[in-house]
Amino acid sequence: MEVSTFSLVIEDYMPRTRGGNLVWKVVTILINGKDLLAEPRDIYMGAEYNPEAATNGAIGWHPRDILGKNSPLLPQVPPRRVAVYMESAGEVNGGCRAPIISSEGDFVVWRDVRCYTAVFISPTEVEPEYRDDGVDLGGIQYDMGLPTFWFDKEKYVAEISRVTDEYWNRPASN
Repeated sequence: MEVSTFSLVIEDYMPRTRGGNLVWKVVTILINGKDLLAEPRDIYMGAEYNPEAATNGAIGWHPRDILGKNSPLLPQVPPRRVAVYMESAGEVNGGCRAPIISSEGDFVVWRDVRCYTAVFISPTEVEPEYRDDGVDLGGIQYDMGLPTFWFDKEKYVAEISRVTDEYWNRPASN
């Protein structure tokens, strides 16, 4: 097992498809210093990468949706699937990146990262027809081909707390 680093960055984001000057804050998740979840992925399970068929990539949620003392990023018992990113146009139905987040001893574990289309409403809420045990969801989905990530639990929780404090103690904006 290789222990990965987990860090969060609050960034300004302006979606290309919305036009105008609309800018909002998003939480970018870096795993080992890279934004692995934002990369465009082929939308067809088992197919070779095809730029014409690929999603536009993905972005993090607004800090209000993903941070806080009850952050969806924090593991729960039983483990649950959390939509940690949404499609880059800012549309939840366009495709969410959603690992199963669990706690195992001194580690937080992200496994089975999947992309779901038209399933999630928020990081942890799914459309009524897909509600079940919170892990095995239906709908249009595919495996993103990412490995299982193991994070030091103490550092992981501290990073969520640090960025939560940074966001809520900043000068007022969006």
